[in-house]
Amino acid sequence: SSALWLLATYIVAQALAEFQDADPAEIVLDEMTSFPFVFLGLIPSYKDFFCGFVLFRLLDIYKPCGIKHLEAIGGAW
Repeated sequence: SSALWLLATYIVAQALAEFQDADPAEIVLDEMTSFPFVFLGLIPSYKDFFCGFVLFRLLDIYKPCGIKHLEAIGGAW
């Protein structure tokens, strides 16, 4: 939900102060709270869950279609 996502953004912002890297691999709360949005409005089956997870990870790793430019916003956003 949106409230959980906003709370996670706040927590990640606080945690980022402890790291030198702008996007430390140790912080995964942003991925954990964003992943449910993959299935928004669906009742996923095991196949849907697997495909959604793979797609989510591929988009997170390769950041196609200008998604990489969104990282320029910085911070927890």
